[in-house]
Amino acid sequence: MNTDGKIQDIMDGNILISVKKIVFRRCTPEWVMPPHIHRYENLTLLMAGEADYTLGSEHVHVSQGDLLCVGRGVFRQAEQDLANPMRCYSIDYLMTDAAGNPVSLPMPLVSRPGRMAVITDLFHRLSVCWLQQNSCTPLRVKGLLQLLLYNLLTGMTGADTARSASDERIRSMMDHISRHYSESLQLEEYARRYGLNKVYLGTLFRKTAGTTFHQYLLSARLNAADDLLYTGKYTVSEVAYMTGFQDPAYFNRVYSRRFRQSPGRQRLAAKPPEPRP
Repeated sequence: MNTDGKIQDIMDGNILISVKKIVFRRCTPEWVMPPHIHRYENLTLLMAGEADYTLGSEHVHVSQGDLLCVGRGVFRQAEQDLANPMRCYSIDYLMTDAAGNPVSLPMPLVSRPGRMAVITDLFHRLSVCWLQQNSCTPLRVKGLLQLLLYNLLTGMTGADTARSASDERIRSMMDHISRHYSESLQLEEYARRYGLNKVYLGTLFRKTAGTTFHQYLLSARLNAADDLLYTGKYTVSEVAYMTGFQDPAYFNRVYSRRFRQSPGRQRLAAKPPEPRP
């Protein structure tokens, strides 16, 4: 699997995650990491101090603000700077695809993540949640780790949705689409409204929403159509026109591609069975 494919699978939630251990480590002056082959994936965020790691065949020096991303089965060994003891968060976890094959996070061995305050807060929340160990812990930990991976990957690829969403014009467009998807909406109209070039606005929208204007509008219409079909009260053609599709045949194609079944089948599945005599 290529890097882009890995990132997309993780972002789409197609990866199974199992968390094994989370710790906030305050290293004593005597602390060392003995040589071993690590069985899990690991993320380590240095909050203070310095250390020298041997990871496989690579030797790296890390300090405050560095993030280590180490795959499973890698030889590990480390010693800290005795004059500057290390404090760090460490997460051991496993990721697999739907077939059970191991998946590694497509990140460099050592990096400096952006949005440091957000990343640090998520590491902290994960460590606190892990200590609670109640019936809700596994679900909360998994959700927080997925949020952490999302922030790490969007920061790495430049798809910084959180920062881009500060553009009020794009947020206004997204809100308008969610309420007026059944109307004839064109990017040119929004460009004129905001006094922007159409191409520039399209690029800005994609950077913010993570998808194109047309794909976002299509998703809004298809989600609404799926909800209407689920009631079983409308014909496929009626649903198509109600949600902004002027061509029922085109609606049938794009709906089937998105939901892996025809709109007619969804409508029939939603109808209750006919009562027996």
